[in-house]
Amino acid sequence: MSPVIDRRQAGSRSSRRAQIETEAAVHDTNGGVDVESNKGVAARGAVAHLRDVGRLGPAVTRVTVEVLGPVQVTGSASSLEHSPKLTELVVYLSLHAGGATPDALSAALWPDRRVPMTTFSNRLSEARMALGVASDGNAHLRKRNGRYLLSPEVTTDWERFDSLQARQGDVSAWRHALSLVRGRPFDGLREAQWTVLEGVVPAMEAAVVELACRVGRVLLEAGDGSGADASARRAILACPWDERLYRLLMRAADVSGNRSGIEAALRQLARVFDGEESDPLAVVHSTTANLYRELTSARRIPRAM
Repeated sequence: MSPVIDRRQAGSRSSRRAQIETEAAVHDTNGGVDVESNKGVAARGAVAHLRDVGRLGPAVTRVTVEVLGPVQVTGSASSLEHSPKLTELVVYLSLHAGGATPDALSAALWPDRRVPMTTFSNRLSEARMALGVASDGNAHLRKRNGRYLLSPEVTTDWERFDSLQARQGDVSAWRHALSLVRGRPFDGLREAQWTVLEGVVPAMEAAVVELACRVGRVLLEAGDGSGADASARRAILACPWDERLYRLLMRAADVSGNRSGIEAALRQLARVFDGEESDPLAVVHSTTANLYRELTSARRIPRAM
């Protein structure tokens, strides 16, 4: 029995016709029909009609994939919280707007082994049902020209971050972008090799650090040491070993007149590198060490507040 169709309701000629239309529509949403084909267009109309009369489960869903920290998929028709393989599938497609071939998708999800086609197809079907339906009447997970892809209505926090950080001179938007960072990119994703091999994680880390430094420079010039400190600490969640962020912490502490904060930033960085604090200056880059010495020099004229 189809998970969508209750065949026991088909008692009359009209209900039988609705049942046939339902099967065709569900076949489309399950990826059996290319969404660009004529049959796909007809099936979309059947989906819309059946949703109007309550014959197709959940209504349109707006799905968000969050990867700037512990991975989360929200807004789907069914929760993916306890379905790691389905989550991996959705995350991969969400970061590949042009879609993925079956071979590429299978290699990302099962990098160390080949799986039977039935296993691959079952996971696709489960993910398709879990994500739900887009406003165009098709499933969010669809197939086009031999590639699996998600509807444009499935968005990511990374897309949102990129859009906000690109706003010229809009410090408020930049700070909003940083607020989307919750931890290491793709944290908790079991099969995450592709995120490194394809350069996705390094690109995200670099973007987050660059934005934090950009925001920090603006706020330091305005004398807002607290805001600069918050920007650095937010980026450290994503990239805890980038020394530029700790230099920003030092400068933020200096602007705030917090000499102990300068020391704390240096020691925090040293712990990230080797877990020891015996001689922090011995394990950090010379640029960081020189900044520390400059900011803590007894001969240095204190910054006016």
